Amino acid sequence: MFFVINLIILIGYIFVFTRFQLSFLGHDEYGLAKLFLIISVVSIHIIAVFIFAIFKYRQLK
Repeated sequence: MFFVINLIILIGYIFVFTRFQLSFLGHDEYGLAKLFLIISVVSIHIIAVFIFAIFKYRQLK
C-alpha cells in the first residue's frame, strides 16, 4: 500500500510539472529547468520518505 501511494504521488508530481505552465521558471526554451525541477522534486520526495521510514521503524522497534 505504501508503494502504491508513493507511486501515485510521484505520478502527480510529474503530471503537474509537465502539463502546466510554470511561470516562475521564466523562458525555458529547451525544457532543462523543468527537467531539473522534476528530478529535484522526485529526489527530495525519496529522501523525505526514507527519513520518515527510518523514524517509523525506530518508533515501532
